[in-house]
Amino acid sequence: MPPSVEALQSFCYQRGHSLIHVAYDQQFIGTIELSPTLRPEAPEVIATLQHAGKHVAIVSGDHLQPTRWLAHSLGIEDSYAEMLPTDKVTLIHQLQQQGKTVCFVGDGLNDALALKQADVGIALHDASSLARDTAHVILFDTRLDQLIDLFRLSDHLETNMQGNMLSSTLPGVITIGGVYVFHFGLVAAYGLFYAGFAAGLTNASMPLTHAKDV
Repeated sequence: MPPSVEALQSFCYQRGHSLIHVAYDQQFIGTIELSPTLRPEAPEVIATLQHAGKHVAIVSGDHLQPTRWLAHSLGIEDSYAEMLPTDKVTLIHQLQQQGKTVCFVGDGLNDALALKQADVGIALHDASSLARDTAHVILFDTRLDQLIDLFRLSDHLETNMQGNMLSSTLPGVITIGGVYVFHFGLVAAYGLFYAGFAAGLTNASMPLTHAKDV
C-alpha cells in the first residue's frame, strides 16, 4: 500500500472514519472512506440511560481509533474495538459471570450471536433478518428513543411485581401470626384476608390507571 494511503488512513482514523481498500488482480487501485452518522437522538438517549444508573459501552468490529472517536462523541467511557462475533459473545459471557445483567442492542449480521447470548437482546426495526430472528425485543421504530420507554416499562413492571408479591404474602403472614399469637377471631382473620386481597387487586390495576402511550 502506498505511503500516501497509509498517511490518509491514519488521518481518517483520527476523524473517526473507516477505510475499505480496494484491489484488483492483486494490485491496489483505491480506497473507500466510510464516515459514521450519529443518530440525532443517540446522545440524549445514552445520557438518560447513564443518569438512570445503566452502564453503557460500545462493542464494535471496527478499528480502534474510529470506535474510540464514536465513544467519545457519545460520552461513553468504555469501548471495545475490532471485536469478532465470537468475541462479543465472550465479552457478554464474562460480564454475566460477574453477576451483571447484559442488554445488547444491535442490528447487523455480526450482532446475531451477541443478541442471543445477552440477557436481553434488542434489535432495531431496520436490522438484518438474522438479528431480528435472534433478538428478544424488536423496536418498531428506527429511533432509539424507545429504549428509554422500554427500560422505564421494565422498571415499572419490576416495582409492580414486587408490590404484588408483598401484598399477597404479608396479609397471610399477619393473619396466621395473629390467630396463633394474638388469638384473632374469625372476623378479624377474614378482615385481614380481604384487606390483603383488595390491596393486591389495587396494586395489580396500577398499570391501567397510569397507562400512557409509549
